[in-house]
Amino acid sequence: MMARTDLACSGVAFSIDTDTGFPNVVYITGSYGLGEYVVQGKVIPDQYYVFKPTMTIISKKVGEKHVKLVYDEDIGVKEEEVSEEDRKKFVLNDEQILELAEYVVKIEKHYGKPMDIEWGLDGLTNKIFILQARPE
Repeated sequence: MMARTDLACSGVAFSIDTDTGFPNVVYITGSYGLGEYVVQGKVIPDQYYVFKPTMTIISKKVGEKHVKLVYDEDIGVKEEEVSEEDRKKFVLNDEQILELAEYVVKIEKHYGKPMDIEWGLDGLTNKIFILQARPE
């Protein structure tokens, strides 16, 4: 199945704080559309921190999501502008942040090491998919 993140959002999640190495947080980034612009640094994604011991959201910051990459039936993918209204909104709600954080914790526990995980929210089903997981 192709996760239609172009109709919703995607990003990268880490099972540690990538700046400090602090192991008790899940750090999630996300932006509208396909995840390539997050990985390339073309947008500044939203940022979320979840404290693992209590599974509590401790920080949320809106990014600068001025463009998004979307699927185009004729050419494959294309860039679209994000509306001014959507730029100011978070791409994930609190329930989705916590659901994703739970997946990250489970994946880290399974592999026994800090992980770097690509995720996507399908715009048709509103389900979160884990697209890739690798050691941090």
